[in-house]
Amino acid sequence: MKSFIKKFASILLGLAIVGAFIWGIYWIISSIWDALVSVDTKLAVGIVAAVTTVIGATLTVTIGKYFERKQAVEADFRERKVEIYDEFLGEFFKLFESQNNMDDSRLVSFLKEWNRKVVVWGGSEVLRSYIKWMSHLKSSEPNAESMFLMGDFVLAVRKDLGLSNKGIDRKTFASLILKNPDLFLEMATKNPRVTLAELAIEEQKLGL
Repeated sequence: MKSFIKKFASILLGLAIVGAFIWGIYWIISSIWDALVSVDTKLAVGIVAAVTTVIGATLTVTIGKYFERKQAVEADFRERKVEIYDEFLGEFFKLFESQNNMDDSRLVSFLKEWNRKVVVWGGSEVLRSYIKWMSHLKSSEPNAESMFLMGDFVLAVRKDLGLSNKGIDRKTFASLILKNPDLFLEMATKNPRVTLAELAIEEQKLGL
């Protein structure tokens, strides 16, 4: 919703600038017309027609270049975001897959570097979901809520890149990381604070 409001406000601002520019041109032409009519009507018509043609062509080219440049900048920015988000998720999944031998110093170093990047490149929703996720990880042992907050972060990343989240939710991404996501979701339904350690114990009991 906020993204839509921001885009709508940007469009309104652009229209306001164009409108102000057109009004200014109209005022100038009106002033010139009044001055020329008082001298020679035919001359005034010819000059105004020529000036209008030149201004119209210039305005068309200028507006076209503005929106073309705006789209190019947005495309470059989005491409850079894709690289950064992909770097983070790729590294995080690697660390999670090797969690039994996870190098905490490597994780801390990586997250410090990512903190800087997400502040500069992350959208507001991405930044909020990331901070909430990291705060939870720092305050408690990894549990179901940790996984779901990670899901919120991934959803925010996808939305920031213009991708649709239709048909998926914050629980979807557990399937990409956990060996037995169905068991995890079943346990999380009964106990929203179930830890990953408790999940591992249950997996051993069931021989999974």
